[in-house]
Amino acid sequence: MNNPCEVVGARVINLIRDARQTGGGITQAVLPLHRELLRSRVNSLLLVGVPPENPPENTISIGARAELLRQGVAGPAADSIAHVHGLWTPFEWRASKFFLDRSVPLIISPHGMLEPWAMAHKKLKKMAAWHLYQRRILSRCKLLVVNSERELGSIRRLGVSNPVAVIENGVDVPANIDFSRVDGAREKIVLFLSRLAPVKGINDLLTAWSRIVNKNGFQLHLYGNAEPGYEAKVRACIRQLSLESSVRVMGPVYGESKWQVYRSADIFVLPSYSENFGIVVAEAMLSGLPVITTDATPWGHLQERGYGWIVKNDSARLADTLSWAMELPEARKREMGEAASQFALAQYSWKNIGRKYLDAYEWVTGQGKTPDFIDI
Repeated sequence: MNNPCEVVGARVINLIRDARQTGGGITQAVLPLHRELLRSRVNSLLLVGVPPENPPENTISIGARAELLRQGVAGPAADSIAHVHGLWTPFEWRASKFFLDRSVPLIISPHGMLEPWAMAHKKLKKMAAWHLYQRRILSRCKLLVVNSERELGSIRRLGVSNPVAVIENGVDVPANIDFSRVDGAREKIVLFLSRLAPVKGINDLLTAWSRIVNKNGFQLHLYGNAEPGYEAKVRACIRQLSLESSVRVMGPVYGESKWQVYRSADIFVLPSYSENFGIVVAEAMLSGLPVITTDATPWGHLQERGYGWIVKNDSARLADTLSWAMELPEARKREMGEAASQFALAQYSWKNIGRKYLDAYEWVTGQGKTPDFIDI
């Protein structure tokens, strides 16, 4: 294969509205992608609305409404590929229109924003935006990128007929992280680490936890940023269910501290009502944790492969599964976690995921055959 710089043209321009750590799953996908492209010697430019705490090389801030986009592009956009991450806001609309007006190949990653749960949130506004401009912009894209077959199905059901690449998110792991389990005298922990929001099934989780009579010394730790006003509701639910002695709301955690949290846990749980991917599941697997999640996520193969359990969005079934997992012998949980870690390392490293993006970018420029992960 040719040098990636030659394959994908002069440069790849990735655009994201909010690149801060609090920006959620999109940030965890876009910043590592940009760094991986740079490592692959691609001329990669990252344009951000709100800059990250530690901007990587070749990062330019263009304003929350992309008002400085022309200056950020800095010169003719020819021989570039534009990859816009996200939908709906003036930032994505202005960026998409800018590149389409200049006949620059446009790629859009919805990052779950076209999933049924997401579309039902502020439904009237989204339906208006869909018919006014968003559907038209998507129809003019060279390629859409989704993170799972489930998300592909959601997009096709909306009538989107463009080529769509299914590329999983990668796990961005610091090079010096030790994934050995934290043993010795310590708490036994069931870990939830994600955004604190209704879609994550936290009410179901707390109700399930209250149903478990014998918790075998386990604590439930909740980590993550909360939607405005939602943490107070979570704490109120904990008090209402008299769970103060066994549930802790820990707040957000990042970087090496996040990986320490994974290493100190025993079981990971994500009872979401909707996930286009769920990067925290891959992180938990890589950290050697058996995982409990729902059939509303794209992780059905977890149970098939013996890495965890899949449940319905139902607190009673979740309680039964949590009880079962907590009662498993330590050796069995360790065996499941080690197998999950090996699988995640092979499937979700950014080296492997970055290679897929390069193949997709090459295809968009007309320089390669259609990869098998692109649905025409």
